[in-house]
Amino acid sequence: MLGCRATFVTRYRTKPQQLQFHISTWDFQAQVPKSIPCIQQQFHRSTAKRVQLASLLGAAQPYRKLFSRRDSTRIWQFSEIEVSGLSWKFVRRTGATQLGSLSQLERMEIGYNNMLTGRVPEEFAMLSNLRYLDISACSLSGNLTQELGNLTKLEMLLLFQNQFTGEIPVSFTNLKALKVLDLSDNQLTGKIPAELSSLKELTRVSLMTNQLIGEIPEGIGELPNLEALYLWNNSLTGILPQKLGSNGKLQWLDVCSNSLSGPIPPNLCQGNKLLKLILFSNKFIGNLPQSLANCTSLTRVRIQDNQLNGSIPMASGSCGI
Repeated sequence: MLGCRATFVTRYRTKPQQLQFHISTWDFQAQVPKSIPCIQQQFHRSTAKRVQLASLLGAAQPYRKLFSRRDSTRIWQFSEIEVSGLSWKFVRRTGATQLGSLSQLERMEIGYNNMLTGRVPEEFAMLSNLRYLDISACSLSGNLTQELGNLTKLEMLLLFQNQFTGEIPVSFTNLKALKVLDLSDNQLTGKIPAELSSLKELTRVSLMTNQLIGEIPEGIGELPNLEALYLWNNSLTGILPQKLGSNGKLQWLDVCSNSLSGPIPPNLCQGNKLLKLILFSNKFIGNLPQSLANCTSLTRVRIQDNQLNGSIPMASGSCGI
């Protein structure tokens, strides 16, 4: 069974300015419907910028029944391609042997695909206009390539739930537009690069469940847009950056199950936006900051299994903790 939908979105009926294709649930043994030539013509004439491909796991030959050789080249000229359940073998056999030629590609989603194995394809580092890259929950392994730092327009980089090893590339410091970095649930080692502190657009950093060591760079606490920091289940030591939360935007902090020590930063809830504070199973000492008592935004606090002392701060208004 083939599901294929072509939808026009246009200001004037005579000009198909935006044509969106959604191709899914293709039984490669089935015959191609007679209506396909009409869709082929629409596809070739359109100035569409977006295509969705789903559940294309088989060989490339039936795909060529749907689109001509010229059209199979056309499909890689879109500025946005969404693919799910797509094997790397399929991508190669449809003629896109050099992903670096996709100069207009801005978004690629091929996560949750256990057929994508081995290292990150080198061609990804050549997608100079890429803003969103999701290759999470695959079976990728090996070191993260330094060349990913060439994707200077990236805003979201999602590589979680793979089997990556080695250190976080220092070249990531080139990703000045990056807002979300998620490398969690891998086997990364070494320290958190201090250079990440230069990525001022970061709103979410997730490095949890790796094998990271050393201290959290002080500059991480000074990121002006940081909203969420997930570092739990590593082997981090030292103190939390004492300016963490001073930007007034921090909503979620989870650093549990490390070997962090020292005092809890005093301004974690400066903007009264902090929702989750998860610090258990560390070596924190001293008193709880008085500021937490008036943190009315808090919905969850876990601080057990530390070396804290003193009394629980009393709230002057609505109770925060």
